[in-house]
Amino acid sequence: MKQAEKLSKQIFYGIVAVIVVIFSMFYLIGYHLPYWENPSFNAPMMTNVLLIFMFLLFVGAICLAAWSIFNSLKKRGKGEKLQNGIPVKRNAYIVVIGTFILLICTFLLSSKAPILVNGKAYENVWWLKLSDMFIWTSGILIIIAFVSVVFGASRNWRKSGNS
Repeated sequence: MKQAEKLSKQIFYGIVAVIVVIFSMFYLIGYHLPYWENPSFNAPMMTNVLLIFMFLLFVGAICLAAWSIFNSLKKRGKGEKLQNGIPVKRNAYIVVIGTFILLICTFLLSSKAPILVNGKAYENVWWLKLSDMFIWTSGILIIIAFVSVVFGASRNWRKSGNS
């Protein structure tokens, strides 16, 4: 096994282990404590730990994505290179630019209608549009990934059927 692959697998298992521990702590330690302002709501004791961990995961994912994009586009150098007949530089640019365009479009088309949170209207337009943007972008990217997998699999089926 390659060293990078081994390191990647160890980091993945480490993150999964930390996630299991933090979510277990969240649900098992003081989960049913009543909220002091309104006792009909829960105020889990480990909420801040969970929120900080999720924020760190989010920032880490953004940093890794930016580093990966920079590294991928920088490594390609000048001119188009083919790997296994695939124009990797052009595909890298298409993915990066397409993702940014999708993010911008979903932000512009997202809703700014207030929502009810714990019985109160939440009306911050920026955060409403930003969260809606991520929800729609994630859904669209999942659909694109699913269609790509089905298309790739059907292409393999078509090739094996013609041989």
